[in-house]
Formats: sequence, structure tokens, C-alpha cells
Amino acid sequence: MLELYHTVNSVCAKKIRIQLEEEGLPWGSRLMTLRGDQFDPAYLKLNPNAVVPTLVHDGFPVIESSVIPLLLGGVFPGAVTNACVAPSFNMSCHQRLLSHCFARKRRVLGGVRR
Repeated sequence: MLELYHTVNSVCAKKIRIQLEEEGLPWGSRLMTLRGDQFDPAYLKLNPNAVVPTLVHDGFPVIESSVIPLLLGGVFPGAVTNACVAPSFNMSCHQRLLSHCFARKRRVLGGVRR
């Protein structure tokens, strides 16, 4: 199941909520107030930037609102996102998603970005 950490005032979080609803994906809501919730140690483990939205899919947090739609379009076949884009565009989306994931892993492990 997908878990979305969000707040009602965030435009970036709103676009993710809209996409989740339009695609009919099951998701859990973790509503935050941003009056200190984002600095909770448990949340900082998910998102060290202390911002919203954060989408957790299969235990893996995605913290960039521009990358979350790419994840949703790539992981869930038949989703609205997949139906609306050309295959060549979809491939570039997957490449950007993988690039984001590996870049984050290198930063966490102390690797050098090339």
C-alpha cells in the first residue's frame, strides 16, 4: 500500500493526492501540520529535507514531488499516467526515476556523484 505524508496547504502534495485519486490507487493518508511534525525523528528518516510530500511505496520513500508521478506511472500498469504518454517518454521517465533513486543511495552511503 502507498502511504502519503502530506499537508492540506501544500500544492506539491495536492497534485499527488489528485493523481492517486484519479488513478484509483489505494493509499493511506499521513496528514501533517508542519508545525514541527516534519522534524520528528521518524519522519526525518524518511525525508531528511523535512518537507512534504513523501510517498512511501514498499518501504521505499520517494521525496521529490516531481518524481512521485513517474514512480506511480511506472509501477502501476494501466494507470492514467501510463495511458497518456508515449513509450519513448515513459522510458525517459524510468531513467530519471532510477537516476534519482541511485543518486539518493550514493548520498546516503557517502558515494561520489558523477
